[in-house]
This record gives sequence, structure tokens and C-alpha cells, in this order.
Amino acid sequence: MNTTNIKDFTTPEFIDAFTKIQKMFKEYTTTDAVGGKYENGANNFLSEKTAMIANGPWMISDFQDPTKAPAGFIDKVGAAIFPGQGVFDAPMLGFFIASKDKEHADATVTLLKYLTSKEVQLRGLEMVGTMPASTNIEIPQEVANKHPLITELIKLANGAKYKYNNYQGLWYPNTLDTLSTNYPALALNKMTPQEFAKKLTEAANKNK
Repeated sequence: MNTTNIKDFTTPEFIDAFTKIQKMFKEYTTTDAVGGKYENGANNFLSEKTAMIANGPWMISDFQDPTKAPAGFIDKVGAAIFPGQGVFDAPMLGFFIASKDKEHADATVTLLKYLTSKEVQLRGLEMVGTMPASTNIEIPQEVANKHPLITELIKLANGAKYKYNNYQGLWYPNTLDTLSTNYPALALNKMTPQEFAKKLTEAANKNK
């Protein structure tokens, strides 16, 4: 999942992945999962209609929000990384410096260094449960006790064998469109994994 501008989706790895996705849609989720609306997946998980949801640490606050989940819900939730010891690991936010002079640019760099320092990352974890970006931050026991779920996820992520980038930033845009357009057919068993892979390959190869 870290290859840029893939043009062949008919490899055994992709066929196996599409086969598993089709099986999950068919046997392991709700009927409203087709279409990929986040609110459907989130509501089904928070109301305990589904046992798992593939999401990030930003969702943890919802587990203890009484307007979104029943009391004590967070105590029922555990963290896991993807099968095969993989974890999604891609930057989601960044910064641009648009200062017109060196003095302000240097001051901005100093501020950004502070905002991304270990001290501030740890403070963010302690105060609001924000997952640190650095992998070498030692978490004090009192912070771990306060945020056990995200602490568990951090330990699992740090031990992951594989780290996946965001495919939406790696694949050709028309391939992403083809993925979205044909996903329902794959999910509803109207298209085989092989046919699905062929559609993506054809779309990708329209790019030079």
C-alpha cells in the first residue's frame, strides 16, 4: 500500500484483499455498510450492532460521550492493528510558513518546534487523549492509567511490522473514482474480485 501510481491491481495480493473485502461485506457487517457512509458505521458500532470498526484514535472521545455512546461503552472497547501486523500511518496535518521576512519565519519555526515537541505531544495525550506523532515518547504510568485505550493502541502501533500510507494520496485520481463507483457491485456480489481488479487496472492504465 505504499507504492505510488499502481497500474496493476490483478496481482495475487490485491485479488486476495478484494476477496476478503467482499466476504466482509457479505458475512460480517450490516446491510447499510454498502456506500461507505461514516455515520452508518460509527452508529452501528456505538450502538453495539457491530463488533469492530476500522478507525483511528480520534474516535476514542466518542466512546465516552454520553450523546453518542451508552454509559460505560469505552470499557468494552479494545484496540487492535490490522491483520498481518500492519498499521495505518500517514500524516494528516501539516504547516506552511508564509512569512515575508526571515525574522518572522525563524519565529514561526521556533513555535512549530515547540508545538511538535515531545513535551507538547505528551501534554496533548494527557489532557485530551491526542495520539503522539513521535514513536519514542515514554508515557508516564499516570497518563497511561488515564487513557488506557490509546496507550494500548500506541504500544501495538509501535510494534507493527508494516506501516501503510494513505492510498488516496498514492493512487491515480481516476482509479480512486473507479474504486468508489464499483465498490457496491463488489459488495453486493455482482462483480468478482477479479473483475473488480480488472476495472481498477484499466482505469490506472489510462494514465501515462
